[in-house]
Amino acid sequence: MKKRTLTVIAVLVLILVLALGGVYTVARSRTATRTTPTIINTARQRTYYPTQAECETASSKSCEQVMCDYAPEGKTIEDVCGKNYRKGYWSAKAS
Repeated sequence: MKKRTLTVIAVLVLILVLALGGVYTVARSRTATRTTPTIINTARQRTYYPTQAECETASSKSCEQVMCDYAPEGKTIEDVCGKNYRKGYWSAKAS
């Protein structure tokens, strides 16, 4: 009976360790994706940031949200918003 209890505990610990490792791996990959700024191909090259805080920290300016999610009939999002469009933030245009 004691040996069986130890085996069950060992299996549960193994499952817990594997589950936590999976959660850590997923969280780490999402963080890496979120924190990588990207250059968007627009008429004026501007750097895109996934979060407002990252944008404002990197640019030392206030940042505006990139909004482009409507394409009129006969156009694609790429036609309207530019190649490589993503939702996110970029620093406000200089006046």
